[in-house]
Amino acid sequence: MKKIISTLCALMLVFGIVGTAGASTYFFDFEDGIYDNGTLPGLEAYMESIFPYDVDVGDFEWYGESGLFGSDTLYTTGSTSTLDFDTVIHSASDFEITGLSFMWGVYDATSGIDIGLDVYDDTITSWRNNVWTKYSQNYRTGFTGDITFAPAWEITRFRIHDSGSSDVGMDNLTLYTNIVTGVPEPATLLLLGFGLLGLAGLRRKE
Repeated sequence: MKKIISTLCALMLVFGIVGTAGASTYFFDFEDGIYDNGTLPGLEAYMESIFPYDVDVGDFEWYGESGLFGSDTLYTTGSTSTLDFDTVIHSASDFEITGLSFMWGVYDATSGIDIGLDVYDDTITSWRNNVWTKYSQNYRTGFTGDITFAPAWEITRFRIHDSGSSDVGMDNLTLYTNIVTGVPEPATLLLLGFGLLGLAGLRRKE
């Protein structure tokens, strides 16, 4: 009985402190919505209707019927645009992006990077630049990017860029994440604790 109680207490302590990590997938097709073309709140509202926390879309725009994909798409309005999925959680221990899948396209060829992806790693509190790149691309559309990040990294935001200006598009974005969930409420922990004390009391009476 003592071993059982000790084990239950240990489990209660572990779950009470760290909770449980759950893998979740979020898909953004950027279709059938309000075409912002420069009005950012609509894009943020769309992404937050799918992702359960605040999203900062930065300089991205939501273009309707983009020539790059022939459909709605996420589009950079500057040479670099950032998506931040950590505007509420702000803790690497609570949230991380483990991988990305997306379609990409570029409008104009440059002499350098036509599309590059940087990620912000909370373990080093800094950006890891050009973890995925495509160089010297002519006008191209409908290509797929699939990225799995190193397990030791804790990615909370990413940005895409090129060597020129405003010629990168992204569509059908899938976000693979780990989010800590299932932390028991204090009342639940108290009830479990009283139950363990009761078991201990019954054992002593025997």
